[in-house]
Amino acid sequence: MKKKILVIEDDNILRKAILFALEEEGFDIVYAIDGDDGFEKVKTEKPDLVLLDLMLPKTPGEKVLKDIKSSKTLKDIPVIVFSAKSDDASIVNCVDVLGANDFLIKSNYSLEEMIEKIKKNL
Repeated sequence: MKKKILVIEDDNILRKAILFALEEEGFDIVYAIDGDDGFEKVKTEKPDLVLLDLMLPKTPGEKVLKDIKSSKTLKDIPVIVFSAKSDDASIVNCVDVLGANDFLIKSNYSLEEMIEKIKKNL
């Protein structure tokens, strides 16, 4: 059975590249372009993993992450934060405080490296 990945990313070009790469790897993919829709899709789609941007329209990624990890039914879904934010405070907040499984800085990772991180966290 294919693993389902939810990609919550508002940048159209980057999102399309990620979706294409994940499809090529054989994943079932679902996406959202803002935090509100993203959290709704976590609840309805029950993905095997969430790839989450932090800087999103409507609801910021940190709030989406907090809502996922504080939900009894969703908290065990792995979440990888994939963000342009690279400051230590953002990383510590997402991983140590809010419970993200991993944090990738967009400018530091290729799509191949991102896919390896996804596979590692599934």
